[in-house]
Amino acid sequence: MGHYSRLNYNFPALIYNGPVTGTARVKTKKQRRRPSFDLVRCKRCSICCHFCPEGAIGLHPDGTPYLLEPEACRACRLCEDMCPDWAICLRSEQAGDAS
Repeated sequence: MGHYSRLNYNFPALIYNGPVTGTARVKTKKQRRRPSFDLVRCKRCSICCHFCPEGAIGLHPDGTPYLLEPEACRACRLCEDMCPDWAICLRSEQAGDAS
């Protein structure tokens, strides 16, 4: 088998400008995404804290990151993208959860 990339395939573009019919998608509960920190991978560089536009990530005295303001986090994924160790992952939680 040879190496395959996206460029080897020709996917047809499906465009439909007509009216939408059928059943509509209904969300029962709002999903929120919050950063989850993998402290085994984290090297405590504080990049996530400095790049957070809302100031939602805080640092413990030993440099360990934590979610300082959960309601301020807008799940922009900037902390996840800037982390050099891939120690941050945004995970879904239910709107009523207190975790």
